[in-house]
Amino acid sequence: MKLQLFSDLHIETIPSAHFSLPVMDSDVIILAGDIHIGLYGIDWAAEVVETHQKPVIYVAGNHEYYRREYFNLTQELRDFSAQVDNLYFLEKDCIELNGVRFLGTTLWTNYRAECGVDEFNKFMQSASRISDHQLIKYRDRLFTPEDAFELNQESVEWLETEINKPYKGKTVVITHHGPSNNCVHPYYGFDDLTPAFLSDFDELVQKVDVWCYGHTHANLDAKVGKCRLVSNQKGYPHERMPSAFRPELVVEL
Repeated sequence: MKLQLFSDLHIETIPSAHFSLPVMDSDVIILAGDIHIGLYGIDWAAEVVETHQKPVIYVAGNHEYYRREYFNLTQELRDFSAQVDNLYFLEKDCIELNGVRFLGTTLWTNYRAECGVDEFNKFMQSASRISDHQLIKYRDRLFTPEDAFELNQESVEWLETEINKPYKGKTVVITHHGPSNNCVHPYYGFDDLTPAFLSDFDELVQKVDVWCYGHTHANLDAKVGKCRLVSNQKGYPHERMPSAFRPELVVEL
């Protein structure tokens, strides 16, 4: 199976608000979050399904939720995709296509909880400054780092359960947030805000065949055990990316 992978297109920042994917010899197109805000991204994904005539898998990033309420938008994304053949929105969901298992969730972050309470609290306090916690609503209040941590724990528990189920075919995981310290942005390294972008889940990563992610605005194509850990993030217009976005990237299983 051949996969096209894209994330962090940030179509909302493109003056024409238009972006086209190249037509490639692929079987599935994966959109790993931060495509556009709200429902605009998945509406664009429906156009991709129509244009390319192949399945499109969509996992939300943090930016999809900006100026929206988390639970409401998640349900709206789910409802929208259910009305479009070959469009799959995944949030703690598993689908099988042609003998390949796809697991998808935004993931969020655990704020390096493994480093101990003091470090964990320091990182969460730093994270409270980022836009996620100023622009996303969570029920009747703002989304907090504690909420992100709770969602992360639910996602990791779900992933562990699904990954450990016997399966004869290949397994592909799709998250928005980075699942490994290998995902660190090389320009910034590990600082107080790094844990808002990635977590260290290499034990899980090594159990699957491909793990696709985004969010860091630093592309990677590397091996962690047997797993190909890969991102293909476009980033913002005029942003200096440490590793180039590859519009024609095809990940072959």
